[in-house]
This record gives sequence, C-alpha cells and structure tokens, in this order.
Amino acid sequence: MISYFNLLDPEILLNTDYLIELGPEGGPKGGKVIAVGTPKDIKRNKESITGPYLI
Repeated sequence: MISYFNLLDPEILLNTDYLIELGPEGGPKGGKVIAVGTPKDIKRNKESITGPYLI
C-alpha cells in the first residue's frame, strides 16, 4: 500500500517504511525530488531539509 502525506510530524515520518521528499519550496520552486529512502537514509542525506528533524 502506498500513502502520500504532506506533513512534517517527525514521529509519523520515523515510522514509515520509505519516504520521498519533494521541494525545496512550493509552486514553481518545488516539485523536485530532494531525497528518497528509509527514514535513516533521509537523516543521512545532506540534501534533505527534513532529515535534521528526524531524531
């Protein structure tokens, strides 16, 4: 099952199997894939904006 979420609740994000982070902003400056992978992968990805918030 695939679910799409537009949220930044670290507790929910840490309990997912796989994340696809889009950004870096909204509208014309967004929609690019910034990071993909497990929450651990996202935490290690230096391009990720969300990664630093995943404790």
